[in-house]
Amino acid sequence: MLAALRRDHPGPASFFYLDIPLAETLRRHTTRPQRSQFSGEQMRQWYRERDLLPEGDETIIGQDSPLETTVQQILRESGLAAGEQIVSGQSR
Repeated sequence: MLAALRRDHPGPASFFYLDIPLAETLRRHTTRPQRSQFSGEQMRQWYRERDLLPEGDETIIGQDSPLETTVQQILRESGLAAGEQIVSGQSR
């Protein structure tokens, strides 16, 4: 789905992969309001370690990256840090 989105999207696109091991993913899930919507066992079936796009276009962000650092990295690398607004694939 993401590969098709990248291929079909005419404007700039940035992809980020949050590299979180399954054990940590399951731990974090228990703290979410949506935790009752699906089980840890279902998540085990869905989980694919290092499920990266074939062309390697993602920026990989590790589990130890603090939230603020992660947000700033995404804003900077996507071009949104400068206050640039992206609307329908075009900068404004």
